[in-house]
Amino acid sequence: MARVVGLPDELATAIAERVSRDGVLVAGTGALPTDRFLDLRQEDWEAAVAALKKAFLAAQDAARTGVERIILVSSTAAIRPVHGAALAATAGAFLHTLAQVAAVELAPRGITVNVVAPGFIDDERFVDATPAGRSPQPRDVADVCELLASEEAAYITGALVPVDGGLSLTKSPGGSPLLKAPG
Repeated sequence: MARVVGLPDELATAIAERVSRDGVLVAGTGALPTDRFLDLRQEDWEAAVAALKKAFLAAQDAARTGVERIILVSSTAAIRPVHGAALAATAGAFLHTLAQVAAVELAPRGITVNVVAPGFIDDERFVDATPAGRSPQPRDVADVCELLASEEAAYITGALVPVDGGLSLTKSPGGSPLLKAPG
């Protein structure tokens, strides 16, 4: 069974149900605080850095202990930034670069490292800007993780797979969509 680290409960459960193969790590930063860039506080940034550190150390440990697949879960916000998702975009960019570097260094050892970048799961605010006409569900992300964990994906490494129904390809009227902080 895959080891799942740092993901929101519903997503972690969906991935654990789909990725039954041993020797797989799926790691991310969990839900990060949402606010506009100028409204973020030092505590928000520190929470993001702590979450990134946890994902980084989990990936490093997994590589040292013989896993064959490392899948990092990022965010579409790192591909297509949106208002109010500065931390998701920044953390996602870190994970994207980390995966590329790790993929280059770990490929000779038979370890693949890839990134899955979900859109805003169960978030209806982006449906009008999403060509697929719906928000992604945890099962959509789990399906892609299952593929990347499979033997059929043994030669895929360093890839970034958006799971966003095409959101990262589009431009909504008036610029990027607004993501408002909860409350």
